[in-house]
Amino acid sequence: MQERLSGFMTERLIARHDWVAVTVLLAIGFVTGSFVDYDLSLALYDPANLYGQVFAMYGMLPLAMTFAMAGALYFRCIDRTLGGARVALLAAMGVIMNVGALYACAHEPVLESADPQWAAFLVHVVAAAVTDLVVLRAVRGASRSAILRYACLCTFVLALEILLVNVILKNLWGRPRMRMISVTPDAAFQPWWVVGSDMKQTLMAAGVDKEEFRSFPSGHSASAACAMLFAALPAVKSCWLARRELFFWIPAAFMLVVCFSRIFAGAHFLTDVCAGAGITFGSFMLGVWLFYRNQVSMGQRVPEERPRGAHARAPRG
Repeated sequence: MQERLSGFMTERLIARHDWVAVTVLLAIGFVTGSFVDYDLSLALYDPANLYGQVFAMYGMLPLAMTFAMAGALYFRCIDRTLGGARVALLAAMGVIMNVGALYACAHEPVLESADPQWAAFLVHVVAAAVTDLVVLRAVRGASRSAILRYACLCTFVLALEILLVNVILKNLWGRPRMRMISVTPDAAFQPWWVVGSDMKQTLMAAGVDKEEFRSFPSGHSASAACAMLFAALPAVKSCWLARRELFFWIPAAFMLVVCFSRIFAGAHFLTDVCAGAGITFGSFMLGVWLFYRNQVSMGQRVPEERPRGAHARAPRG
């Protein structure tokens, strides 16, 4: 039976008080860190701290999960009714995002570790696969356009985060990490507002790895903030809007926990983690406005009116 939509209304996808609260927290952290970055890190840095070690290995999980989820959703949008070019584009995006997921799974546990942690790699792979299965099951019944729009939102945020954090800012700033400063006599603290220094070239010539000069902004915190993309899932199925606070604050809590852990690990300063998380969170909110205007439409489906009688016939000529 054909149906039509009635009683349309709109509701905010991300509540104003939620995104304002996270923005204020990150801003306060960044301003505070501008004054106490070194002293705070000096007080908290503990390479043996279990909290810092665990999230050093698993803090980037949301990056792999988001890549995998977007890839699966692109494949989910493929349909026989589409033209060949569209099918090829969706398939290509699905492959690209899944390759990105595999790289994200291997980056910290394997590629960035002197002693590869294969168990952690498997945890990343399993988490990404489970995310695929859960999300694909959850979006059943959603329209293809809603699924595709959400996949594009994920792609937009991931691309912007990687470009700004890993490609541009880390290389431009060249800020030394606390863990390197603590064991290198010639290393000195560099505040966030100082962009680049001769110290980097001098210490690298002496054998210090270039990775130790990629403190600002925090890539782990930026990757952890990719969890915020789960807050946009209610845009795919508006029936989830009633739980939008959970969709928002559970990822936000994970992001903040990972941010703080990086100070214990000596990998980043407070301004680093606030900047990294802020870039991804800002990219997410920008994407929400671009793709949804921060609003989702809702309406109640009602049956079309039918002629009286169970078997109404067309009037004769």
